[in-house]
Amino acid sequence: MGRDSYFYLLHFDSSKDLNDIRNDSPWAVDGALFVLEKWRSNLVLERLQLNFVSLWVQLHELPLEYQYPELAKRMGQLIGIVESEWTGKTLCLEKYDLCISEFE
Repeated sequence: MGRDSYFYLLHFDSSKDLNDIRNDSPWAVDGALFVLEKWRSNLVLERLQLNFVSLWVQLHELPLEYQYPELAKRMGQLIGIVESEWTGKTLCLEKYDLCISEFE
């Protein structure tokens, strides 16, 4: 692992390890968001823009009358782009999960 400015370079010997780390993102390091971008040929770090990340948003103790997919999607769209829609399998009375990317 190397470090330059606010960039870190991570090397994985195993593509499985790389995919596991990327699929389990986002990561936090010392309370800061750690955004991962796969290396591309001729990548210029100074021009790299890490301006979006996928996050799960939880709405705790949402009243029952507001727990339906259309409203969850509309609330998510106020934050960013909804990546993963509600499947009906995660509904509970205490929290509601929604995957959002590309925050404004």
